[in-house]
This record gives sequence, structure tokens and C-alpha cells, in this order.
Amino acid sequence: QARPANGANGTLLQASLNIPTYLPIFDANGTPLKWVNFDNIDVLTNTVNLWSNSYHYIGNVYFDYAITPKLKFRSTFGVDYDNYEENEYWDTRTILGNSGGRGTQSITQSSAAINEQTLSYNDKIGKHSFGLLIGNTLQGSQIKNVSATGINFPNNSYTQISSAATQTASQFKTDNTLASFFSRANSNYSDKYYAELTIRADGSSKFGENNKWAYFPSIGAAWRIKEENFLKDVSQISNLKYRISYGITGNQAGINDFASQGLWTGGFGYPDVAGGAELPGTAPLQLSNPDLKWESTAQFSTGLEIGLLEDKLNIEFAFYNKYTSDALLQVAVPGSSGFSSYLTNFGEISNQGFELGINSVNLRTTGFTWKTDFNISRNKNTIEKIPADIPFAGRDLIRLQQGKELYSYWLYKQISVNPDNGDAVFDDYNKDGKITADDRQILGSTWPKFFGGLTNNFTYKGID
Repeated sequence: QARPANGANGTLLQASLNIPTYLPIFDANGTPLKWVNFDNIDVLTNTVNLWSNSYHYIGNVYFDYAITPKLKFRSTFGVDYDNYEENEYWDTRTILGNSGGRGTQSITQSSAAINEQTLSYNDKIGKHSFGLLIGNTLQGSQIKNVSATGINFPNNSYTQISSAATQTASQFKTDNTLASFFSRANSNYSDKYYAELTIRADGSSKFGENNKWAYFPSIGAAWRIKEENFLKDVSQISNLKYRISYGITGNQAGINDFASQGLWTGGFGYPDVAGGAELPGTAPLQLSNPDLKWESTAQFSTGLEIGLLEDKLNIEFAFYNKYTSDALLQVAVPGSSGFSSYLTNFGEISNQGFELGINSVNLRTTGFTWKTDFNISRNKNTIEKIPADIPFAGRDLIRLQQGKELYSYWLYKQISVNPDNGDAVFDDYNKDGKITADDRQILGSTWPKFFGGLTNNFTYKGID
């Protein structure tokens, strides 16, 4: 491939799609012709040299030991390693290589490892079954990259980076670790009453020195009402189960491995006043935040499962209420600091909604089955707390605003049409007598009111 992009870095496919087919490939002198920002197809096919090689290894081992018939120990260890090497040379006749040719060499190594130990105990006393589990997980990942680029080669036959007149190199390394300790207790009485309690402690290298660890408990219960004596003999009801739960979960997704640390970057030159030359130096890249901590979400949920007519009709309904605290956000800081923003915990978001699923067996005969699945759900979210309005993805079309839904539209509100010239008439939101950018307002959001789907599945003699 010749890079998945447009223009000078465009692929052969992009050039084929964009260059008019009636244009000649060569001029009268046999020189390859280019068109706008796309390379000559013949040049891309015959002169661009791209080579890549990847080695990927995945391994898992485990050890089980029954200390007693009821007490068991298990240990697992897994690794995932990838080594990706890429070499490329862009001929002097290409757009990217028009400065005497361009070559790059890059090696990226990524590795991940995870180790987990669990100790479990399961027993049954009369109608009461119960289990206990404790364990811990240690995991880490690392990515390293080294690359070199050369520009202006003697000719297209000498493509080693060391042959280039201008040579640059770069490298980076990033890694993270996560340690977890967890326990779980579950109980089942007479296959009617269920309860489960869990608690886990997670420590991540991504967070500040003061808040690397956080604790996440959860509790849940279920009641199989169908097994009660007053419903056991009701043949029309094949299943009836109620469940309820509450728990807290943590989130560290979407932040970089060194999110809480103060970072510096190289590649900056500083003038040497005495010598008149430029000296290599570093510059601050990111503000530190030793108090950065886990984003957490507390969720309450409850639901009902109903099976009718020997499970020919099944209905499942659930309601949930979620509240996210300490949301990880980039917050603006004064320009005098030398930075535009820093990462902190400053945001709260609520979500409420329901989910309804219905599946039925409409017809079942010898060799033929017709089933229907229907689902519908609704989610209502609100930004409960945010430091300031935040444009989404750097644009003002969609923004985050306190008291509104996530990803709300930030638009001018059209209230009528001028009958004299047909121009739109917009709402003067701030009542200052003129239409400016300050008159934009929240008008709906990207979230649909409902999600849903309907599927019919027909099976005839094993063919769907």
C-alpha cells in the first residue's frame, strides 16, 4: 500500500479514483505526468518501495490446584507481543519524494502481560449454596517506537537513510501498569433467592501520586418468583424473575499513560547569544496533576424477566439510573501559564433510561420455525456539572453545556422567513437588536429519543 490518505501520501486506489482516465500517463518525452495532488499511477506502481513485516506472538498458561474438593487455586499468565517494522522509499518522481527522494524506517514494539491468581471456595448446606472468591490481577503494557527519515538522496539507487543529505530521527516510549485486588461472595437459597456482593481495589499508574487507588463495591439480588408455591403450578407462566443491583465502576479510558505527570519535550532550539548558533533544548509539554483520580460511575438498576407459554414469549424489562462523578476533562487555564488546558476531574453526568426486549416463537412445525425479536430503549443524559462550555472536537456546531444533554447542537434558531427577500429570520436570543454569534443556543442533541429494532428470523430445515 502507498499510505491510506489523500494527496501526496495518497494510495494507488486514491490516485486511480481521482485522476481522469482520459489523461495520458506520460508526456511526449516519456516523462510521467502528475495531476493536481495525485502521483502518476505508473510511478506509484513501479517506483515506490514500501515494505513491512510484523511478528505477533500470543501465549497463555494456567495452573489449577484443588487444595480440597471445595477449595481451589488458579493462576493464569498471558502475554501479547508484536514487532512491526516498516521501510519505505519515495522516488524523486513522486510528490512526497520531489526533494531528492524520501525514505523512512520505523520499528514499533508493543507488549502486554497479565497475571491473575484466584482462590475460590464453594459449598452447599441443605438448600443453601454459597461461594467465596478472592484474587488479584497484575497487568502492564508498553509501546516503543524508533524511526528515522532521510531526504535528498544521491539518486534513486541509494535508498539507505545514511545516504541522505538530511537525516532526522525520533523515538517514543509509553507504558502503564494496573494492579487489582478483588473479592466476591454469592449465595443461592433453594434456587429462588440469589445475592452477590463484590468489592475490588484498582491502582493505575495513569493517575496522580495521591489518588492511584480507588475502591469499587457492588451488590445485587434476584428473586425467582416462578419457584414460589403460588406460581409453581401456573403453566402459562414459565419464568418470572426480579433482579436489583447497585454498584460503582471506575474508568481510565481516553487518557494517556502519563496523564497526571508534568511532561517536557525535546526538539526545541534555543539561541546561543555568545556563539550565535542554536542550542538543543527542551520545553514544557504538559502540566502535572498529582490529584488526578479515577472517574467513577454509580449505577442502580432493576429489572423483570417474564417467560410465557413454555417460553414461546419472553419479555425482559430493565430500568437504570447512572451518575458519573469526577469525569476526566481538559479544563482551560490562563494563557499566562504557557498552557491552554490541563486534565482534571471536573464533571458530573447523569443517565436514566430503560430497555425492553421481547422475543417470540410465532410458528414451529416440522422443519420450519419463525421467530421475532423486538427491542426498544431510551436514555436521557444530562451534564450536571462542567467548568465551562466546551466545543466538541474543536468546533462550535456541537458543544457540552451544563444542564443540557451531551453533544447538544449549538445553532441559530430560525423563527420565520423574510417575505420581502426570502432570507431566514433568526431569534435574537440575547435581545441586543442584532444577530451575532452570541445568539446561538442549544437546539436538540445528537442523541435519538429512542433506539430500537425488529427482526424476523425464518428457519427451514436448518437454513436461516
